[in-house]
Amino acid sequence: MKSFHFNTPKEIYFGKNSFENLKKGLLIVSPSVWKNHFEKLKKIDLKPIIFKRQTPTSEPGESDIVFLSKEIKKHIKTKKPERIVAVGGGSVIDAVKIALQFVWQKNLTFEDIYAHRKFVKNKIPLVGVETTCGTGTGVTAVGVVLGRDNIKRGILNVCLLCDVAIYDPVFLYKLPEEVVINSGMDALTHAVESFSSKIQNPPADTLSLKAIELIVKNIKKASQRNKKALENLHCGNMLGGLAFTNARLGICHALAHLIGGRFAIPHGRINAILLPYVVEFNFPYTQKYREIERILKIKNFVRFLRRLNEELRIESSLEFLGEKFKNQISQIARECERAKLVEVNPWKPKAHQIKKLLEKSIK
Repeated sequence: MKSFHFNTPKEIYFGKNSFENLKKGLLIVSPSVWKNHFEKLKKIDLKPIIFKRQTPTSEPGESDIVFLSKEIKKHIKTKKPERIVAVGGGSVIDAVKIALQFVWQKNLTFEDIYAHRKFVKNKIPLVGVETTCGTGTGVTAVGVVLGRDNIKRGILNVCLLCDVAIYDPVFLYKLPEEVVINSGMDALTHAVESFSSKIQNPPADTLSLKAIELIVKNIKKASQRNKKALENLHCGNMLGGLAFTNARLGICHALAHLIGGRFAIPHGRINAILLPYVVEFNFPYTQKYREIERILKIKNFVRFLRRLNEELRIESSLEFLGEKFKNQISQIARECERAKLVEVNPWKPKAHQIKKLLEKSIK
């Protein structure tokens, strides 16, 4: 067995009402979560930073992060908090992770971030509390940002890990159906891609398989606000996050970043649409999908994913993007070929092969 390394937050808390034991700190929260969970959150901070992104997608933009970093600096100076508590979906926690790098370092640029230079560990402990069931960001060393060019970039560095992650399913109980479906399918894509990654990491593989099982068995009931199913889905989200921060992702996420930002499609939804095509594309190059079929007791993983999308009312193709997308397929394929995530895909396709995959997704 090859050597491997496994990164996690220092502490992870999962379970109903696990948030209740958290002590006061500087709270950074989305407007909807602050409104819907005011009684819970006011115990942490009565005057939090309310973070609302200005981008059309679910990811924070560069200007959002710059603004947030200035707000955090001001609040740290006046409140001198013992901890920073980021509560929300992926956009809030990702934004806080990256903004803190600008707080701790002078003269930092996004070029430094994108080139994976100049990362430092947090000087004040960061607590991540996920309120959706898809990004896994509470336990990952990843932050996603929408660049000025409308391309999403996933930043991976151990300094982006939260010190403490809290997964309290109570925050999920009032989520809209569409949010549960989109975020849950994002979590499924994390688990599938981390499991089929070229990176050999037995703990990540184990977590990925359990995440896949939990997500596919619970996502439909969870979308109907079944509390037990939401709890299981959130656990699958957490396990998938732990897996992919250590085994990384693949071409599905590479394409989702390139397409989702350009066309303002929710991240989980574009992943869900692409996933059956990507699994079919990768199938001859890995035995991992056969193992998923064995665990799920199914015969055809591609067909299973297409049927799942149909049951969740997710589009079966990218045809709805029209001529604008068709005209950009060649460019997207060239950009995808150079993406770092493709390096750990089960195989490394060329641009012309990726182009054929995308053309198939619109037929």
